[in-house]
Amino acid sequence: MTIPHGSPESYKEWFSDIFCDIQADEPTTAENLVLGLRLAINDWQNYYRIQDKEFDRLKSLLSEAFTDG
Repeated sequence: MTIPHGSPESYKEWFSDIFCDIQADEPTTAENLVLGLRLAINDWQNYYRIQDKEFDRLKSLLSEAFTDG
């Protein structure tokens, strides 16, 4: 049976794959997990900030196109 993407069960599987790396004999792995999550959040926030600016630019271009004619 296929687990639907975005379902709680699919996220459980993803997290299980990540959490299996946590080992008592490698304590830095947990810290790296937290840092990696923070880095990913920062990257996505930056991506959406850039995308938002591009949509503002697109709106400006559209406004100019319809006021010039």
